[in-house]
Amino acid sequence: MVFIVIAVLLAVAVNRSSRAESKKVSEKVIPNIESSDHDLPESILELDSCTDLKDKATESIVNDSRLQELPRAYVLKLVSENKYIIPSDAFKSYPNLTDLDLSSAGINGIDAGAFNGLKNLKTLNLSSNRIREIHKDAFIGLENLEILQLKKNEIAVFKTGAFNGLKNLQKLDLFYQNHGLNRSIENGAFKDLVNLKELNLSKNGLNNETNYDWLNDLKSLTKLDLSQNLIVIDANKFKDLSNLTDLNLSCSYIRTIQVGSFEGLSNLKTLDLSGNEISTLNFEKGTSPFRCLIKLKTLDLRLNNLLQITEDLFNGLNDLETLNLSQNCLNLRQTPLFTGLPKLKEVLLEN
Repeated sequence: MVFIVIAVLLAVAVNRSSRAESKKVSEKVIPNIESSDHDLPESILELDSCTDLKDKATESIVNDSRLQELPRAYVLKLVSENKYIIPSDAFKSYPNLTDLDLSSAGINGIDAGAFNGLKNLKTLNLSSNRIREIHKDAFIGLENLEILQLKKNEIAVFKTGAFNGLKNLQKLDLFYQNHGLNRSIENGAFKDLVNLKELNLSKNGLNNETNYDWLNDLKSLTKLDLSQNLIVIDANKFKDLSNLTDLNLSCSYIRTIQVGSFEGLSNLKTLDLSGNEISTLNFEKGTSPFRCLIKLKTLDLRLNNLLQITEDLFNGLNDLETLNLSQNCLNLRQTPLFTGLPKLKEVLLEN
């Protein structure tokens, strides 16, 4: 079992000799930390501990008294080759941490209150672990956290209250939850994320049975990635996301788009519908689902099965600059000229 803790220290003067000395590592125990180590500007202090740790090796490392002598440490990275659960109050001795990297650390669980005391933490990286469940109140105490990375885990259900306390979170990355099951998101899972700006749920196993009521709690969202799922775009699905500027629905097996599918997205600037199975976009005059996207600048419909488009399909998109219709089955002779689009700069029709 090997644990490595890396603490990046705030300091003032450069001292190459003390830097070399600080990187000497004992083979089996954490070395004493000299006061001279605090003089290394942005240096990396590596602490290695091997086979003689007790059963609760994680707690031994995190709560080691010698690390507690580093009150000015602001970045901490823990790497483990084993599986473990982060216990409650695991990092309470490090109130000044601003960045905590626990990626690829073998973590398979997080107890409630695991991050108590980290009031200054801005970034938390839990990517590439084996976390299967987020307990309610797991992130309590992180009221100033801005970025949370949970990509490449195995979370099957995002339960109500899973992200309690993260009222200042701005970016949440949940890309690729590799559990092999359809993902479920309970109502209230994101209820505390009142300031969330970016949410990545790409490749999450969302399907036709997924309940999207949780979108109602994300009114501050500006960027949403739902690509590589199985999605049906119902009317008014995104009606509460009036601040959204970027929506990625690519490679999601979408076959049809309904009238009203994009209602409420009055500030959307980029819409990616590429790599789907859309074959027709024929609507009665004045009912195009795109007509409400008055600020849209980029519309990507490449790599679909489009056979034809109606003449007024894009009417009202006065800010549209780029329209990508490449890799479809369009008959270019029957494709209408795109008049009424005053800011249009390019139309891509490569087949």
